[in-house]
Amino acid sequence: MAKDKEKNKLFTTMEFWGNAIRNGQREYGQLGKFEADPEELDLEEFKFERFRIIGTLIEASIQPFLKEFICILQQRYEQTQLEEVDKMYLGAIMSQIEREIGPHNLITPQPWNIKLNQWRNIAQHHSAKVKDGRIICSFAKGKSISLTREDLQVLAIEVMRRLSILKGARELFILNSIEDLQDFSRATEPPDFETKILELASAFATQGFRTVNVDEKEKTIMYELEDLRPQQGDSRLFHSAQFVVPIGTRFPQKDVNIIYRNKYGICFTVSAPGKALSKFIKSGENLVEIHKFLKIEKVV
Repeated sequence: MAKDKEKNKLFTTMEFWGNAIRNGQREYGQLGKFEADPEELDLEEFKFERFRIIGTLIEASIQPFLKEFICILQQRYEQTQLEEVDKMYLGAIMSQIEREIGPHNLITPQPWNIKLNQWRNIAQHHSAKVKDGRIICSFAKGKSISLTREDLQVLAIEVMRRLSILKGARELFILNSIEDLQDFSRATEPPDFETKILELASAFATQGFRTVNVDEKEKTIMYELEDLRPQQGDSRLFHSAQFVVPIGTRFPQKDVNIIYRNKYGICFTVSAPGKALSKFIKSGENLVEIHKFLKIEKVV
């Protein structure tokens, strides 16, 4: 009985943060509408573009997940406690999470050893400057770090991965508790089709893939991608093949068909059956194991 009571408090907490999380996902999704081809940007433009993405990801999208996370860690389930956390600055949230779980890669991407709130500040305060072919980022009372173009690209991907981890963990919990959550509809309300696609398009664009077309049927989802960095070799096809997982997460039980194209006229299809993919996502298996049910074919 006590366990059920605590569980209901947890569901109420998730319901409280549901709107903020959905709104943050919409903000994240809007990035896809303005994504520029990174290969066509000079270093100054690239710096601006990537920090625009990083700042939005952390402030709008990751922050509400972290606020919900600290409430769960500290069992702060009362309405006044939830409202109190909602008013906290991101830096204070980071400090409380660190006190609960210690210095953790979740909030401090490596190897830079700079917390997410500090990267957010760098982005929002425009304190990154280009000098002598490098990007100098100033933060925290005169401290600075020097990044290459490649470093900044990796950082953007690392920030996006943290959103994927937090979002994926929440979605898996909802999936595993769906019957118990029926009375908490706002906590489990799925994003609409456009929001899902904008989320995916923004995530894939950060990794150099442009979304060309998406077609949802009753039992299948077709996702067409253009590779903006085909010069990096055959690994790009296998990189895009991994996208069946985030697509399958947003469209559970549907067969996923990815069409991969590049400017050299090369085209492949990558397909994964919906039932096997959903089972794989729920199991939390290592990503390399998806080869067991993936089918890759060249389009002549």
